[in-house]
Amino acid sequence: FLELTSKSYWYKRLQHSAMSSSFAGATCLVVGATDPKSIGYTCAAGLLKAGAGRVCILGRDADKVKTAKDQLGAVSTGGTVDGIVGDMKKPETMASLLEQAVMQLGGTLDVLIISVGNGKSEYLGLDPESAEGYRMSYDVAVLSPQFLIDAAAPFLTKSTQKGGGSVVLVGTMAPNVPWPDTAPY
Repeated sequence: FLELTSKSYWYKRLQHSAMSSSFAGATCLVVGATDPKSIGYTCAAGLLKAGAGRVCILGRDADKVKTAKDQLGAVSTGGTVDGIVGDMKKPETMASLLEQAVMQLGGTLDVLIISVGNGKSEYLGLDPESAEGYRMSYDVAVLSPQFLIDAAAPFLTKSTQKGGGSVVLVGTMAPNVPWPDTAPY
């Protein structure tokens, strides 16, 4: 396993990498950023602190999206925060959600971060005993992210950020270290 304590080699490398990257003025979509304890929320806050011009968060609960949008706006160093409601259980809606996000971002997209699910079956409404649960897990973890990336590609290729547009997929170690009551991977 990768050790990410404050004294580890990899932590220092990641910290240096983040500091040497410029997100000044970047437009970013972060999926799964409504829970302040989540990786997605932390990414959105980090982008805003690093000078991102606009960050749009996507979540499935309108109240949580609004609350997170307000909280993230408070940590921003000048960038704006928008939010849209969408459900990763519905891959057929990803292209229209991406278009909606890009509109809120002013017609551009530099960074797409997808950080969805927490591995708890009950969180996603999945039953690990049923085939439908596996299909839904596949929609959330594979199809919806792929459809978002496909829809984002034309915008990301036009990014003026140093190095071009970026996609970050936050994954899981659940297939390698399974534990009870987790989503079926």
